[in-house]
Amino acid sequence: MAVSGSGVTREKRLLGMIMTLLYYPHGLTKNELFACLEGYSEKFNSLRPSETDQGLERQFSRDKSELRRLGIPIETVSEYEALNDNQATRYVIRESEYEFPKDILFSAQELSLIERAADAWREGSMGRESRHALTKLRSLGLPADESRVGVSLSFNTSGDVFERVQEAIDESKSIDFSYLKPDSSTPEQRKVLPLALLFRFNQWHMYSFDLTREDFRTFLISRIISVPRLGSVVEFSQSGKDFAQILASEVNRLYSENVAIVEADLNSDAFVRLRSMFGEPWDDGAFRINFSDLALLADQLSEFGHMIRASSPASLQSELDARFARIYDAHSGGAE
Repeated sequence: MAVSGSGVTREKRLLGMIMTLLYYPHGLTKNELFACLEGYSEKFNSLRPSETDQGLERQFSRDKSELRRLGIPIETVSEYEALNDNQATRYVIRESEYEFPKDILFSAQELSLIERAADAWREGSMGRESRHALTKLRSLGLPADESRVGVSLSFNTSGDVFERVQEAIDESKSIDFSYLKPDSSTPEQRKVLPLALLFRFNQWHMYSFDLTREDFRTFLISRIISVPRLGSVVEFSQSGKDFAQILASEVNRLYSENVAIVEADLNSDAFVRLRSMFGEPWDDGAFRINFSDLALLADQLSEFGHMIRASSPASLQSELDARFARIYDAHSGGAE
């Protein structure tokens, strides 16, 4: 993974450029990009107005070439081309240029993999680098398409845990592992027969038959805190069922039944980011947010700190307050 002198990896710099140009469909000049994108701005913002940096120019050319090689065309538009004024040239990514061909079809398995990949890449343009760039550009008053915000660079598996669960499903074997619930400080030991995996709402879910409790259970991969130990083959009388569909129905039901109401000040950064993440607020200015797991939603919202208020359910605000208290305690350093 290439890292620039600014400490920003090439991959993050390229992602920032993609998201910024998609966010501003009318395009941006080179200097506007240099001023807002991490990996460029550190050096560019230290230059005098009349100065140029050949290193930045070469890096920008390499980045454009790399994006074109990846199939993402960057076009140039200049209103003053006849005057040979390249300072007014704007750089644009036109989504229509790389729309998927309508005559290509996928199998059910291929569509499942594509769905997993799409879910795993969602929400990431709200990563630190992209937020940094977009916050700067908003201050310029340029017309933006905020529907483009929402792509992530992370694929939320827990490495060896995910691979071991998949292996157990493939071989119809049991696993045992340590599982930490959000309301507990002590992990539980569980022994299950995994039956299906599903990536939904930015989390991997595992549907299984609990061999100790003799009942079906759903677990979050992110809460398994030990690499599962593979057991023996389990003969299961209900092996003909579509467990993946059962799991999807269960998670979707929880998501549709649970709604949180969250408010933020209209002109705050929190309001803009909540709108990008969860869609437009209702007429009362509050956001209705569906969720499948209260603790996970609280984890997600805690980054906004006291810029937001959760009015329903009451337990959500309690969860947020508890997280804020833990953060305060962890950073207070015991000072009197």
